[in-house]
Amino acid sequence: MIEDSAQVAGELKAAMRSFAKSVVIITAQLDGQRYAMAASAVDCLTLDPPSMLICVNRSASLWLPLAKGADFAINLLSAEQQHLAVHCSTGARGDDRFSEGAWASSEADPPILSDALASIVCRQQTSTTYGTHQLFIGAVRSVARQRDADPLVHSNGAYHRLASAA
Repeated sequence: MIEDSAQVAGELKAAMRSFAKSVVIITAQLDGQRYAMAASAVDCLTLDPPSMLICVNRSASLWLPLAKGADFAINLLSAEQQHLAVHCSTGARGDDRFSEGAWASSEADPPILSDALASIVCRQQTSTTYGTHQLFIGAVRSVARQRDADPLVHSNGAYHRLASAA
């Protein structure tokens, strides 16, 4: 059994790499400024009431608008949209993250990726800080399923596609 905190963290990080998770782009908007971040730390919290949970590192640019209470959207990526995940995680900064992809924006709602597998718009309800991250819970306001395709999945430090059942 491992008891050293740093060693436990390292072992946990290695173990978590084996978790296959869908890749999303989380978006928010505050005072006319749009924010986006590729993520996989997202989950459905409950269906009654419909709600989602997102975990955001407090050093991420998306954290500030969320910490100020901004609503958010979760855009589920298809395997063909890997370039958008890379663009939002390592390439562009700020509003430049919206220079690729078909984004629909309004003053009232977070940006939506028009050709995502699904987009889930949430009204932020509450949050809590734990360690380096803040957990945000949002009540689902709307869900738009745009199409069916293979989702983009991240596991073992790389992007993958699921083989479609035929």
